[in-house]
Amino acid sequence: CIDIETGVEEWQWESTDSVDHWVQPCIEDGRIYVTSYQGTIFCIAEEDQGTYSAGDLIWEYHTPMGNPLNGGVAKLGNSLYCGAAFSGNPIVAITDEGDHASTKWFSSVTGYWDAFTVATTTPSYPDGVVIACERGTSSASPGTLYFFDATNGSVIRSIPLLDLQRAGVALAGDYVVFAGSEYLYCYK
Repeated sequence: CIDIETGVEEWQWESTDSVDHWVQPCIEDGRIYVTSYQGTIFCIAEEDQGTYSAGDLIWEYHTPMGNPLNGGVAKLGNSLYCGAAFSGNPIVAITDEGDHASTKWFSSVTGYWDAFTVATTTPSYPDGVVIACERGTSSASPGTLYFFDATNGSVIRSIPLLDLQRAGVALAGDYVVFAGSEYLYCYK
């Protein structure tokens, strides 16, 4: 953690896992969530809170599949969502319980989740929607864009992709945008 104004390092945290593989930290509510190549989600104190000092490890959660968690973590309320690389893995949903994490659900849909997962709310789903791209295997089988109910992991909608992709989705108002291998796609 580096102070932007001074450039001075405030603190650092060292992982026992490799956290340098397609990772984007999620920073919310004074906590930093980061994933590892070994299938672990770490929660680190961004600032002093309770008995934790800035940079302290608050908890770690080990996914049962142990595969690389790619792209990072999406957070909605106290729930965290991410996907694992390599075929046959679910989207993982856990709950930040304060000083530990617990399993919320695993999606029934499995796949190769090679990109950042996002979570948002909608008028139809005020408790949240988790959006993830399942990576295809070839241009003949490019994958699927999934919309999961954030409360239980059930599939709300799936859209077959037209182009092989390895990028996460972004939200722009009512639109879902993602990049394929050649084109930028936008769905409402």
